[in-house]
Amino acid sequence: MHQTSKGAGSGARALWVLLAHTLVAPFLAALMVLLLVGLAHATGRLPAHLLARLPDLPADTMLVSSRIALAGYVWSAIPAAVTGLGLAGVAFAQGRYSWLVAVVVAAVVATSCAVITGGILLAHVTEIALIAAVSALGVRHVLQAAGLLGG
Repeated sequence: MHQTSKGAGSGARALWVLLAHTLVAPFLAALMVLLLVGLAHATGRLPAHLLARLPDLPADTMLVSSRIALAGYVWSAIPAAVTGLGLAGVAFAQGRYSWLVAVVVAAVVATSCAVITGGILLAHVTEIALIAAVSALGVRHVLQAAGLLGG
């Protein structure tokens, strides 16, 4: 059984990894989407096909950004949970995982989910992979700061 400085066993560590990815990663992803879409909308660089999907909203930057961020939060829950399952297995077996493993698993899972889902997401696969990777790094940092994941 692997132990960290706070005494979390392998099973507890794997559970925390899964919980963090299912709860924290979608929040981080939605926060990034809110910031990026808000900046793009404020500078006039938001793709027209995104605005066309939101005809019932006024052209207020915050309303458009928050609606897209909320959709991103809801959509990212499944890829985040699948990423959490994969990384929980690694954390259970090895007691830790590197930042590179977190980034690769998150990007591959999110890209796969975007391709399977199809539709408007296919035009944004690169952005989805980047947001998933940065979210996984954030979750890994939170777990390390809590002493639940070895360095």
